[in-house]
Amino acid sequence: MEFIAAKCPNCAGELRLPDDKKQVKCMYCGFDVFVRKAISAAGANVENWLKLASTAERTGNYAEAYKYFTQVLEYEPDNYTALLGKGVNAGYLSTPYKFRSVELMQGVRSAIENAPENKKQEITLQAAEEIVSICLEFDMDDESNDSILETANVVYCLNEAHEYAPENERIITQLYLHYRLVASSFNLLNSRNKTDIWNEDVDKYTQKANESLSKLQAINPEKAADFIKSETESETETEKSLQANEIEGESVMTKLRGYFVVGLFGTVVLSFVVMMGSCVGCTLAFVGSESDTQGRITYRAQDTVNMFYLPGLYALIIFLVSFGISYLLILISESKNK
Repeated sequence: MEFIAAKCPNCAGELRLPDDKKQVKCMYCGFDVFVRKAISAAGANVENWLKLASTAERTGNYAEAYKYFTQVLEYEPDNYTALLGKGVNAGYLSTPYKFRSVELMQGVRSAIENAPENKKQEITLQAAEEIVSICLEFDMDDESNDSILETANVVYCLNEAHEYAPENERIITQLYLHYRLVASSFNLLNSRNKTDIWNEDVDKYTQKANESLSKLQAINPEKAADFIKSETESETETEKSLQANEIEGESVMTKLRGYFVVGLFGTVVLSFVVMMGSCVGCTLAFVGSESDTQGRITYRAQDTVNMFYLPGLYALIIFLVSFGISYLLILISESKNK
């Protein structure tokens, strides 16, 4: 005895009808349900939903297709067409920050498992093609950590597609390109954060990219040669960019040192001028002071302040102002270069 999903024709309640019975009562409303008629109606609905889902998928309405495939599975949980369709359309509904890899691969595996023996190979190859098509639709929106990790999930799906179709050139090509993309992204994270904690990931994905390139060479040597040429040119450009950045950094430091020296020299000169002016002022004040002892002591104490402490304070202020101006000038200079 097998239970088949159907609906009550009276109250539309969801039922599981035994296929060895002619008539049962609805558990919701008590209506007499004729099993064969209800199952036939459910089958007609399933066929119609599959057609609607297929049409929606062809026109790019993946949300609608996903909904119809889900409805089919409510009646026929082992329908391999609906299992594959639901997983595939979940993949097409991915975003740059959420690649629905788990739902995609669960649908693919369940479809292959439930497909009849004479259909397994066909469904497996179809699934591989669907996976690579979805991965081509996925685009890394930016170079944030989340987006990079989602791209790594794309690589995971491509790897499984490669297991289904080991000689598929399209899949191998995308594996190579995505491995390189993830490796360069992790390398960028290292550079951006001035660290080397992602070095292991860079090495791992670079090695995987080289392995994929070797497989591609065996299938299509000309295409592989183009990739090698492009990779060499890219590495050359990267090296030139790094060298330019190093030269630019050295230039910035040279400018900063120059401005600092100028500011320091200006500070010393101005401090000397201020001190000399203070000495002259103190001498005049001393000469013009009153002759009583208390008055002379007061002037001498003030003279000490004028001769040593005030010039030092002036020198510190001038130094800070000079250094600030130097730093501002270098920022202005760098912004003009950019």
